[in-house]
Amino acid sequence: MRQVVVGHALWQQAFGGTREAIGRTIQLRGESFTVIGVMPPGFEYPDRAEVWVPLMARYASYQDEWWKRRDTYVHKVAARLAPGATLSQAQADVDAIAATLASEYPETNRTSRLRLHSLRDGEVGPLKPYVLLVGGAVALLLVLGCANVAGLLVARAAAQGREIALRAALGAGLTHVVRRLLAESLVYAVLGAAFGLALAVAAVHALTVLVPVELPVWMQFGIDWRVLAFTSLVSAGTAVAFSLAPLAQFLRPDLNDVLKRGGRAGGGTGGHTAPRLRRLLIVGEVALSVALLIGAGLMLRSFARLMAVDTGVRTDRLLVASVGRYLPNITREEMLVGYADEFRRMRDALAALPGVDSVGSGSEVPYLNQAELGPPIDLYTRRRARREQAYRGQARGADVMPGYFATLGIPLLQGRDFTEADTLGRQPVVIISRRAAEVLFPGEPALGQELRWGNNTDYDPWMTVVGIVDNTIWHPAERQAAVEVYWSYRQYPGPTTHFLIRTQQDPTAATAAVRRPLQSINPEFSIRAIDTMDRVASASVWQRRLWGVLLGTFAGLAVLLTAAGLFGVMSYLVAQRTREMGIRLAIGAGRASVLRLVLGQGLRLTSIGIALGLAAAAAGSGWLRSLLFEVSTLDLATFIGAPLLLFGIAAAACLLPAWRASRVDPLIALRTDAWPASGGVSG
Repeated sequence: MRQVVVGHALWQQAFGGTREAIGRTIQLRGESFTVIGVMPPGFEYPDRAEVWVPLMARYASYQDEWWKRRDTYVHKVAARLAPGATLSQAQADVDAIAATLASEYPETNRTSRLRLHSLRDGEVGPLKPYVLLVGGAVALLLVLGCANVAGLLVARAAAQGREIALRAALGAGLTHVVRRLLAESLVYAVLGAAFGLALAVAAVHALTVLVPVELPVWMQFGIDWRVLAFTSLVSAGTAVAFSLAPLAQFLRPDLNDVLKRGGRAGGGTGGHTAPRLRRLLIVGEVALSVALLIGAGLMLRSFARLMAVDTGVRTDRLLVASVGRYLPNITREEMLVGYADEFRRMRDALAALPGVDSVGSGSEVPYLNQAELGPPIDLYTRRRARREQAYRGQARGADVMPGYFATLGIPLLQGRDFTEADTLGRQPVVIISRRAAEVLFPGEPALGQELRWGNNTDYDPWMTVVGIVDNTIWHPAERQAAVEVYWSYRQYPGPTTHFLIRTQQDPTAATAAVRRPLQSINPEFSIRAIDTMDRVASASVWQRRLWGVLLGTFAGLAVLLTAAGLFGVMSYLVAQRTREMGIRLAIGAGRASVLRLVLGQGLRLTSIGIALGLAAAAAGSGWLRSLLFEVSTLDLATFIGAPLLLFGIAAAACLLPAWRASRVDPLIALRTDAWPASGGVSG
């Protein structure tokens, strides 16, 4: 009796969540299974699984000998470490097992290895560098925001210095002053937090729009209360800490000196300290912004290179329809009738649709496969018929219909395409890529040669090469070129295929028309998806696009914060030096010289920050090496373009305060109560 465990959601949906579900019979892929258990809510491993059956029950339904071979590796094993055991100890144990198997079965296990890793690393390991990168960018952005708040509060503290001193002279107590300052800062913090939370909610919604695929259960976008609490505490702490700066005036032993200086800038807080702190904050902001801009630039250039890869496949006006069916316990001859013959009927019906140029299909197609290739495989030729001589490396393969290559736009370089006559009982034939011909048959014609996939003489027949097609790249992010081997769908029939339909017009409009014949010919076949190849290609690199967009967004926010901070500091310094500017203009200085003076002060701070940011980016860019595609970590265009962009934005931020300084009326400036800031930069 075949048994099954069902997921909690399926239990609720199919059985109403009643205990009577235990012992009930359900149909899976045409076979009967008895429900023996229900999993708790939330358990969906692996990704969104709803039903679990014993592995051997699955094998019992296969007659194909391929599943029983010792060199068939199609499963991943999950195991729990014994109490007190480490991963390295477990790895040593399985290495010993692998060595024993290699000794007992050298033909199939000589090169087999087992590699252990944690379940977390196995599921989310490839994303870890991206998450750390974006997390670092968020941390830098938080620092920039806090630095901006600190700069504004320091400037405000300087303006409040005389007021606090006056309150102290009139008898205000320390508690009263602290309470007032804290109330102001907390109001600002609450308003800012509310605005930030609204932006976060909108950003999470925008992220879901950027992701064109259904995310796995372990990768969901949302607002985590712990992150929200941490950022709120840091931001509020910054606001509170720097809002108390005016207390320096309250704690001065001699308040008369402060009151005598009236509203002069030097009578603010900290003498030379406050202006110096503001400049240091600006330099730090510029440095962090440059580092973020360079990181974002490298990621975006990497994505642009990825999208520019010529895969050898034409994606325009192309629809992909994935169709499948499962027939238990059947022979290969029965598979030919149950799968290949039905696929041929569907192909003919699709080809007869108005506006369809050509139709092909294959068990695998470019872009639908992951960038990561599987374990190396062995390919044998007549000249390299022994295991030690065989080609061992990465390979792509698919059973395909006639018209597969023409529909994808892959040129046939030599020989012929498959035909409907290439069926069971005839000499097995293959079509290989130009790269495969060069690797497997170096220096000799490949047409007419024979090769074998594997070394099982009872199962792996010699196949004759009848055609050579151009090379393709199955995924733009492939870092290692693989040889490609294609065989006839009628000689190696399988339960699933991907129909490729090239249309004369927009393929999206043909989706409904394509679905109808697929459903009508055999309703037992499930249509898993119908989409355009352009969208499939875009979805295949969605993660890289997402991380690039995120990092670019954070870098843009960093630049805006830096520009706002620089504008605020320069505006404050100009206001503090209004009288000085009036004197300069009164004694004959030109407005252009005043403009250059103020603008130069801001650009000097920017230049120092850019230099520090470039040094930091160069030192840390090596960490991005594994995330980049055909882009150097010291890419010259990025390391020049990012600083120039920030320099231009900084110049624009400084220009308005500088222009205001140059337009000061000397008579009005000389009557003002403001005096040159004691910490100001003189001309």
